[in-house]
Amino acid sequence: MSFSGGVDLNVALTKIHELAQQDGDLGCEYWNSIYKLLIKAASMQDTINHLSHELEICRAQHYGE
Repeated sequence: MSFSGGVDLNVALTKIHELAQQDGDLGCEYWNSIYKLLIKAASMQDTINHLSHELEICRAQHYGE
């Protein structure tokens, strides 16, 4: 999994998982929250990229007519 900027989220998520295991219950809860935020951010970025592409197509069709 990666952002469009070429960032490999698998590396980050693996490290966060390691940190969560090392930090006990409270640290684990914190790092799991960060983990979930990164997953959501990646999903949102995918949606933004898709919608941007669709917008480009619509604009091309509109201005091309």
